[in-house]
Amino acid sequence: MIIQINKEIGETPNSLIARFKLENPEFSNEKISFAGRLDPMASGLMILLTGESCKLQPEYISKKKTYSFTIINGITTDSNDILGIPKIKDTKTTEIFKLEPKKFIQQFPVYSSRVVSGHPLWWWAKQNRLKEIQVPSKECEIYTVKKNNSKLVCSEILLNDITERINTLEPSVKPGFRTNEILSCWQKLLEMKSMIVIDNYTATVSSGTYIRGICDSMGGTAMDIHRITII
Repeated sequence: MIIQINKEIGETPNSLIARFKLENPEFSNEKISFAGRLDPMASGLMILLTGESCKLQPEYISKKKTYSFTIINGITTDSNDILGIPKIKDTKTTEIFKLEPKKFIQQFPVYSSRVVSGHPLWWWAKQNRLKEIQVPSKECEIYTVKKNNSKLVCSEILLNDITERINTLEPSVKPGFRTNEILSCWQKLLEMKSMIVIDNYTATVSSGTYIRGICDSMGGTAMDIHRITII
């Protein structure tokens, strides 16, 4: 069976499957896989495959995706989204990615599940051993993009929003995501800034494209990523 389901902010793909089984006891003993991940701070459409449909995973993973996403301008993190250690971005010395329909080469985020030399990239990052490996890249494509709005947000309101989102994580996984350290760093950084510009976009991209990676290349951080469709 092919199931379309909405992932909430704070859920991991595995906790989404656990919730689905809890809400649908008839699937409690069924093999279930997901076709394409969403990061814990992202929300929106995911596809679950049950039983024999699990064999269709490659077909569904390869489909295009449409996202709505918000970028915090001028601040980057080591995870490319709010679930990372933030710092002010020096845009004067860095070439900024132009968001437009095109093909491009994207490096995998260092806090991702891509396996390199027997370990996921996030393992190498948390061990401070990224210098020992080569972080892989892949060709991606932006098919369509639209800027929806831009607004100025008070840093105090932004901090409250970031805190609420991070606190949606299950208590059992928070230590693994460095939440105490991350929230402390966000608080210290935003105390230095009174207002922040955030922009919202809608884009359709190729399979495997990291929206948070695009936000980082644009000199910012992904605040909110919501998957609208899988085409």
